This record gives sequence, structure tokens and C-alpha cells, in this order.
Amino acid sequence: MPHLQGFVALLPYGDKSLKSLKPVLYEREPKTLGQHLKKRRMELGLFQRDLRTRFNLEKETYANWEKDRCHPAMRHWPGIIELLGYDPNPEPKTLGEKLLAYRRRHGLSRKALARQLGVDEATLWRWEVGLREPESERHVDALRRLALA
Repeated sequence: MPHLQGFVALLPYGDKSLKSLKPVLYEREPKTLGQHLKKRRMELGLFQRDLRTRFNLEKETYANWEKDRCHPAMRHWPGIIELLGYDPNPEPKTLGEKLLAYRRRHGLSRKALARQLGVDEATLWRWEVGLREPESERHVDALRRLALA
């Protein structure tokens, strides 16, 4: 029978201390929504099916969120923010970004927020993408009530 042992590493005498970070199955500094979701799920010791059930999703939808293959519908964002404990998107600076962040926090469609503000959906879209600014005092007051102006 052949000798099974290969090479043996010999280290000089003395105390040796090898240090390295413990490997993890997720990004330590998540950048995408999928990375944020996976990190939090792993921290909580949950399976994808647990969160799929929590969000009432089809079989592959949650997995696709984690892989950044698709984005959640606006109605799922309040639960995502609650799960993570924060909104993973950058802090909003412009009016359009603030409107979008408000819709995410509250799970509102553009149509629902437009109704709430008393404007049509196309006007709200123009505000969100930065093509227009609210001009009438009525619109500015509506935005102030939501703490967006």
C-alpha cells in the first residue's frame, strides 16, 4: 500500500496565532437590497421560505429579491423596512427622492399618493423624476402636511 501522507508543514517553535475574519455567507457591507435582505435573514437564522411566507410571495420571488433579479412591489416595502430596521436606500435629498421614500415607507402606489395629495398621477410622476416642481400653494401645503416640503 502506498504512503498516503503528502507534505507536512513544519513551523518554527514558539507561539503562533493565526487571525482571520470568520467566513460569512453574506456581504458584511451590503450595497444592494438583495444583499441587505440576505444579511438580515442570515442574522435572524431564517430560511428564504420563512420570509416568502411572511410576505405572501410566489415560490421564487423572495429568492429573486435576494439575487437582485427583481425589485419588490411598493406594497412590500413597509414590511421590508420593518424587517431590516431601516430603509436601505440612500437618504433622500430632492423632492422627488422624498416622495419616493414616502411611498416606500407607506407602501403607496403613485396613484394612491397622488389621490392623497389631490393631484393627478402624471403630475406626481413629474415631481418624482424632477421634471416639474409643485407650483400652486395648495400643492405645497399638501406636501408640507406630509412633511415633504
